[in-house]
Amino acid sequence: MASKSNRMPPPPPPRPSSSKNSTVISGSFPSHVKEKMKRMSEECWSCGATKIQIAHVLGKADGATKFLEERGLINFDPLSMMNAVGLCPTCHAYYHDALDPLFFFVPSDLDFFIRFELRDRIRRQGDIAKRRVPLAHEYARYQYRQGKITDVAQGGQYTRVYLDDTPWAQSTQAPKQWHGAPLPTIRKAIGALGSPRIGRVPQDMVMKLTILRDLYYLDDEEEAERRYQLQRPSQDDDYHYQDSDEGDDDNGKEEEEEEDEDADDDDDDETEPGTKGGKRCPKWTKQEARYPKRQRQRESRFEWDLGPDATAEDAIRKFGPVLLGPGRRLK
Repeated sequence: MASKSNRMPPPPPPRPSSSKNSTVISGSFPSHVKEKMKRMSEECWSCGATKIQIAHVLGKADGATKFLEERGLINFDPLSMMNAVGLCPTCHAYYHDALDPLFFFVPSDLDFFIRFELRDRIRRQGDIAKRRVPLAHEYARYQYRQGKITDVAQGGQYTRVYLDDTPWAQSTQAPKQWHGAPLPTIRKAIGALGSPRIGRVPQDMVMKLTILRDLYYLDDEEEAERRYQLQRPSQDDDYHYQDSDEGDDDNGKEEEEEEDEDADDDDDDETEPGTKGGKRCPKWTKQEARYPKRQRQRESRFEWDLGPDATAEDAIRKFGPVLLGPGRRLK
């Protein structure tokens, strides 16, 4: 038997990254975030239970955080309200069960995110430019223009998915608005694709999440486009981000944080169409207010071919043969 002096010492703990821009999720939310969340609602955002906990959407123990940041998929402060949702203890446990997640929520209009990524790939051509992904208010404004929501300040609509027989599974099927960053919800939903309970996820949602997974995570950008027969907008199309927040920051992170910090500014009385008074109006919406018809025309050119109102049958017939593999057809 070897003596204690001859035993190998345990490996040293990993050294923290020296990058100042590295995203670290440590500890709980600051007290002001918790207080603000509880002021917004004292009920579970998903099921309506009265006792809530402030949950991280992108989990504190998510080991892929650095990978996501390197790919430009984190455009929010993980310790801000953009990553916070009020859930009851049951929904919270369902959401953060890493081995067997029983609940997740995801943007209802996943087509918007697919189209946004295809458009952004044109911007990234020829330069070493960082990926841009939609901010919370960009998704909400898109849905406002689509007539899906009337109050942009509450955020875009999200679909709640329970992967188990719960008493409230039927009563939570309608889309519900949420204020936070959409990308961490997509990351969580993509992770749920590996669940043995995937049969409970709507088939069209599975297909669109699979497309987003490959668009975001594959190193070969063209592979996903070939696999799903996706087409980028033409270079001659009226493609630009002049009305977006890209000019301020490549991934919008600083702008998103500033918007959250300014949300309580009582002196800011600019109001965006479709919001309640006192909410900060992003710079480019002033231009949109001056030229609303021109803005709507430009946005209408960039709808993905399935569209936000496509049915599950439409999605299955378009992408089913690709996902099933060669030689297999849908009847």
